Amino acid sequence: MNPPRFPRDGTQRRIILDSLLAAKGECVGLNHLMRIACCEAVHSTIAELRKLGWTIENKQWTEKQGGRSMRHSAYRIPNT
Repeated sequence: MNPPRFPRDGTQRRIILDSLLAAKGECVGLNHLMRIACCEAVHSTIAELRKLGWTIENKQWTEKQGGRSMRHSAYRIPNT
């Protein structure tokens, strides 16, 4: 199997990847990734990183806030 490839510096893909790598296996929230990469299509960017060979996990959960259910999402690169 080929090692994962790094996207070009400064791209949304690279900004998101660098944040996930810096988290060292911990989850990084979707809102944080959207903010730092100025990207609303984080899910698509994660799919592109997976095509480059990166293993990226997604965690989703629901919380009640003010009588409403709020869906949350986070991503992580598992430690190897």
